[in-house]
Amino acid sequence: MLAVPDGVDALMSGFGSDWLRLREPFDAAARDDHGLAAGIPAAAGPYRVLDLGAGTGANLRYLAPRLGGEQLWTLVDHDAGLLEIAPDALRRWAQAHGWEFERTGDEIRVHGVDFIVAVRRECHDLFRSLDALPWAEAHLVTASALLDLVSEVWFQQLIGHCGPASAALFFALTYDGRVEWTPSLAGDARIVDALNRHQRGDKGFGAALGPAAAPRARQLLEAAGYRVREARSDWRMETSDHAMQARLIEDWSQAVQTMPSESPTRIETWRERRLAALNGGDSRLCVGHIDLLATPRSRAEIPQ
Repeated sequence: MLAVPDGVDALMSGFGSDWLRLREPFDAAARDDHGLAAGIPAAAGPYRVLDLGAGTGANLRYLAPRLGGEQLWTLVDHDAGLLEIAPDALRRWAQAHGWEFERTGDEIRVHGVDFIVAVRRECHDLFRSLDALPWAEAHLVTASALLDLVSEVWFQQLIGHCGPASAALFFALTYDGRVEWTPSLAGDARIVDALNRHQRGDKGFGAALGPAAAPRARQLLEAAGYRVREARSDWRMETSDHAMQARLIEDWSQAVQTMPSESPTRIETWRERRLAALNGGDSRLCVGHIDLLATPRSRAEIPQ
């Protein structure tokens, strides 16, 4: 998950619902290319999923139809506001597909063609309250756009909770440091370097893994006895994707302003050039991400 505007420098400060809505179609398109979700192991009975940093439920909206069957999702986020609007987001999703949506108090259910999902929401500080989560009942622990924000110490603690439960882990859309503009302009490489240094700062969990998150997570998971598969899940933006490109140009400009080695004048010059290219209809962008699926070695082999 890359830097967001308004000076936000920590996950625990929150990501706005407008940003989550803007990025969701790009996330879904990026994940459709590799079919990694098909390797998630099945389990008897209701399939219980623990979704960390769940926001308004975008990860559920992507995965639930692909998992199929009866599911129970626990959406966990520190931001009570995002969890509060999750039911409306799920209702709109269900209605758009012609599926049945039910809400009785805090109970939410969606009946799809090949799946039924029950949803509960829990507000937790993921940095301070990791022990309080329902690890023992989880078949799958998942998160989207989270892994590059956390520290190695925090991730090791997470593995320590998942291992005894024999839970699989699926981390989607982990930023890997690749940013490719077409056409390239003067200053692009310097901005990306500054951005990647910024991404290693404290995002609420200690020093973040940043662009090194996916390879380091793989090493830690394999050392803990997991089999790991990964696949590229890059954002790809065409000239018509004006709003998303403009948002990233603005966000990244603000993020690298906080780096002491960077000149505000140089950053503003880059920002103006990139916006001019975008407004002139001559800008494409690829942002590198990795999806990572880990299953305990005691489970059946994942099809290759």
